[in-house]
Amino acid sequence: MDALDSKGLPIIVNDSDPLMAPGMTAHMLMSIPNSGHYRSINTFDLCELQSAGGHLSAVRTRLFFWAAWPVKGREPVAESFLERLADSWMAHMSVVTGA
Repeated sequence: MDALDSKGLPIIVNDSDPLMAPGMTAHMLMSIPNSGHYRSINTFDLCELQSAGGHLSAVRTRLFFWAAWPVKGREPVAESFLERLADSWMAHMSVVTGA
């Protein structure tokens, strides 16, 4: 596969920052591709966690939001890949947290 055929997928994880609600985060992320930079980004993936200790290593962490936003005018990352990624992340977090 040629590098020009690759698709960019930044994964942003918010760990319990109440100021970064999903809508606000999406709004900020969508301005990045329109800046003329980062032409290789096709889709943004946002994962938000809520944890007892306020950090990823907290014992009682649980996933409460996962979403992908395609960049307008660009071919998105394959939905099947995004689904496998989300399923794998959730499976990993359930092992880590015991939930």
